Amino acid sequence: MTIGSGKYSNDWEFEKWRVSALRAKQNQYYLLNAYKYWLKLSASPTESDSKFEKLVKLLIDEPGDFVQQAQELLN
Repeated sequence: MTIGSGKYSNDWEFEKWRVSALRAKQNQYYLLNAYKYWLKLSASPTESDSKFEKLVKLLIDEPGDFVQQAQELLN
């Protein structure tokens, strides 16, 4: 057994996996930013948010007390 051997048999397979993982992360950020932009365009100052929209905003902002805020929102 060699030290540092992973599940990839060569560097090519690892680089292929790494590039696909980076693309997936990039797509995730693209969709998240598009959703944030859509929220800004569609929000009016007098409109009250639904529970779902508030929960999505919590997921986007990732506050330190996320669990507590989510429980308060869902109760």
